[in-house]
Amino acid sequence: MPAALLLLMVKMAIVAAIVIVASMLAERTRPAIGALIATLPISLGPTYVLLAMDHDAAFVSEAALKSVPGACTTIGFIVVYSHAVMRWPVVPAALAGYGAWLAGAVIVHLVPWTIASATLCAVLTVVLARRATVRFVDYRLPAGAQKRRWDGVLRVLGVVFLVGTVTGLSHVLGASGVGALANFPIVMSTMGLLMTLRFGPQAAAAVLSNAVYGMAGVTTALMVLHLTMVPLGPPLSLLLGLALCVVWNAALYARVRR
Repeated sequence: MPAALLLLMVKMAIVAAIVIVASMLAERTRPAIGALIATLPISLGPTYVLLAMDHDAAFVSEAALKSVPGACTTIGFIVVYSHAVMRWPVVPAALAGYGAWLAGAVIVHLVPWTIASATLCAVLTVVLARRATVRFVDYRLPAGAQKRRWDGVLRVLGVVFLVGTVTGLSHVLGASGVGALANFPIVMSTMGLLMTLRFGPQAAAAVLSNAVYGMAGVTTALMVLHLTMVPLGPPLSLLLGLALCVVWNAALYARVRR
C-alpha cells in the first residue's frame, strides 16, 4: 500500500508540473496561442495513461470512443460560458456552463455510440461551436492584470482531482462512465474563471472561443486511441494520440502566426 500511494503521488506531481508550465505559458500569450496550449491533453492524457496502467486495452479503447462525443460536451461548456459570461456575473455563467456540460455528459453516457455517430457528433459540434463563438476570437488581452497567488494552485488542484477521481471510479463506472467523466472541462473552466477574474469577460470568452479548433484535435486523437489501442497496444497508441494533438496544435499555431 505505501508503494502504491507513493506511485500515485508521483503521478499527481507530474500532472501538477505540466499544468503549472502550461498555465505560465498561456498567461504570457494572446488568446489564440493560450487556447492552443490549454487544449493540449494536459488532464485527459494523464487520465488515460493511468487507465491504461489499471485496465486492459479493450477497456481503454471503449472509453476513448465514448470520450469523442464526451469532448463535445467540453465544447458545449465553452460556447455556453462564453456567451453567458458576457451577460451575467461569473458564478451564474459558470453554473450555466457546467449545466450544459452535465446535460451533454448524461446524453453521452446513455447513447450507444459508434465510430460513425461519434465522428459525426464531433464534426457538427466543432462547426456549430465555431460559428457561435467567432465574434469573440479577435479580442486582445489587456496588459498589467493583477496576478492572484492562488491562480496556479487552483488549476493544479482541479486537474489532480480529475485524474485521481477518474482513476478511482473507473472500476465502478465502467468504460462508458469513464469516457464521459474524463472530459469534465476542468482546464477550460478554470481557465475561463481565472481569465474572467483577472482580465474580464471579453478576455475569457476570447481564450475559450479560440480553443474550439484545438478541441477538434482532441476529438481526432481520441478516435485514434479507440482505433489503435487494441492492435498497437497502450504505449504506442497513447504516444500516437499525443503526437497527433501536438502536431495539430502546432499547425494551428503556424496558422495563427501567419
